[in-house]
Amino acid sequence: MRLADLARKRKDYIEARAYLKTAMLHDPRRPEPYYWLGYLCEAEGDPRQAAHYYYMACEVHLTYQPARDALTRLGVTSPRTR
Repeated sequence: MRLADLARKRKDYIEARAYLKTAMLHDPRRPEPYYWLGYLCEAEGDPRQAAHYYYMACEVHLTYQPARDALTRLGVTSPRTR
């Protein structure tokens, strides 16, 4: 995650995406990699794909607020909490 953050700050989105996908494989129960992939998609102008990753972040952690806020910002329905 740290390497992905450094790459994202350099705007090297391809490298950041690779690190985030690796983080997803190592621990698929963490919402952060999904959220940051959504963030990258949104930054690149793909709100549909961004929403997909934000929803995935919410699936692994129902109350992950950054992803819920991002879905609200995009104007899509947030997943319900249990």
